[in-house]
Amino acid sequence: MKSILLIILIFSSAAFAQIDIKFRPERPVVDESFNMEVVIAFDGNDEPFITFDPGGLTVESKRKGGVTFSTQLINGQFTSQKTISYIYELKSNRSGVFYLRNFSAKFSDKEFKEDNIRVQVLREAEKPKDYFLEAIPSKENVYKGEGFFVNYFLYTRVPIYNQELKEYPKLNGFLKRFKAVDETPERIERNGLIYQRSKKYSAKLFAEKTGKLLIDPLKIQVAVGFGNRGGFGLRDMRNVTLSSDPVDIQSSSTPGDNVPAGFTGLIGEHTFNLVLKKNKFLVNEPIELSLEVIGPGLLEKMDDPVLYSHPDLESFDTRSEIQELSENKSRKILEYTYLPRSSLTIEARELSLSIFDPADKTYKSYSIAIPEIQVVGGAAPSVTSTNPKSINTITPSKEIEVTPSTLTPVSPFYSSQKFKGFISIYQLSLIISFLIFIFALFTNVNRGENTRRNHATYYFKKHLSKGIDYKSMYQFLTILRDDNKQELEQVIEKSDLGSEIKEYFRNLLDSLRQNNYSLSAGNNKIKPDKKMFKKLIKKIN
Repeated sequence: MKSILLIILIFSSAAFAQIDIKFRPERPVVDESFNMEVVIAFDGNDEPFITFDPGGLTVESKRKGGVTFSTQLINGQFTSQKTISYIYELKSNRSGVFYLRNFSAKFSDKEFKEDNIRVQVLREAEKPKDYFLEAIPSKENVYKGEGFFVNYFLYTRVPIYNQELKEYPKLNGFLKRFKAVDETPERIERNGLIYQRSKKYSAKLFAEKTGKLLIDPLKIQVAVGFGNRGGFGLRDMRNVTLSSDPVDIQSSSTPGDNVPAGFTGLIGEHTFNLVLKKNKFLVNEPIELSLEVIGPGLLEKMDDPVLYSHPDLESFDTRSEIQELSENKSRKILEYTYLPRSSLTIEARELSLSIFDPADKTYKSYSIAIPEIQVVGGAAPSVTSTNPKSINTITPSKEIEVTPSTLTPVSPFYSSQKFKGFISIYQLSLIISFLIFIFALFTNVNRGENTRRNHATYYFKKHLSKGIDYKSMYQFLTILRDDNKQELEQVIEKSDLGSEIKEYFRNLLDSLRQNNYSLSAGNNKIKPDKKMFKKLIKKIN
């Protein structure tokens, strides 16, 4: 059982607080009173106000344990700190695992909340063990995608030798980030006894499923010394395999009501930073930008937000890199590359990305400014070659004296007997090119009105017929827009379509937006109703 159920630090410019909750004894017995000690250290004059739901336990009494004052240096300034302890006497008439719910401590302008503080009540007092392994998770009730820590500790009151890891925990159902372990032993009290405790294994876990998940055992083999041999302090040795008890973790989904359209699937506070070095480009010049995301969430599963989309803007696969910044923070950098095929302008807009805050149990949205980009003109084609021999070079030769009689006008209409055949070819080429131009001009007059329809039909068959995502649907509707400022819904509403067809496309757009950032949606695409798309394409003028 954990000796310290909860330790949390809250730092701010206005207030500092440290809360420590302990049960004494840690594993109480049925019908015997036990204490829950709450120690709060903070800067301020007001006394904390504490409330909680005992969850099946009986609160026998409450008393103040004591008050102490201290001064410490925080951010270059001396701050006076008050420490107050409160002792609640609890009791249970049955054995089992109990959870204290909705724990709240208010002090100054701050409030700390915690749910499901766990304590196990035994049927009868357990016999103290000389050595054992224990898995201690930082949380036992989490949301899918929320990170938490699990540490495996070895406790001992007797000499231990020759430690050997026999079996690592599998931790199925979790994404794992392994942590370096500091095995320096520490002294700790358990049920009135003093143990040496050392950490043997540590990982940060993210639940990938909902329901009951298992923190399975870690197994190690140790050599334990016991007794004396020969009266000289020598001990007999015995090899023992230790295994920690499994621990259940309850994983739940984030609330299904009022889910923002830009939900990233991330749990906890995050920051988003978009970097675009310039916003004016030439045709065929790569457009490169990056999106930096920092926070405690499951960044590996975060979908790539769509930043820019246009029929003439080719999008390449987004590259990403994840870096560990601290024990509870990582950085993910998404590197985007686009290639414009024509002159275009994409106006600035606001992109909404949201996370779920497990402390407040609410969704929070962030507004990301997507700057305008302009693509103009075209760059002169550059000729490169990997074979130096293929590059035409001019080598020095004998000087040629140029006189007026040797100059010949270079014109397709010039007539000269000396270059008659050469000039005739130029004239014939010019006439054929002119006739082709005239023919194309007249034949496209009647077909121009169907160009967008043909383009839409081609795009649907190639990109949408087998499955639709938000990006491909956006590009399809962009073909139909008469005005680049027109919203996608307006493209549908202004079309000459029946109410049933409009309702289908409205629902389709809503579903695609939600799937675009949904952690559970993965790469699944929505199957299109081909009849609806055919009716829409027929209405294109």
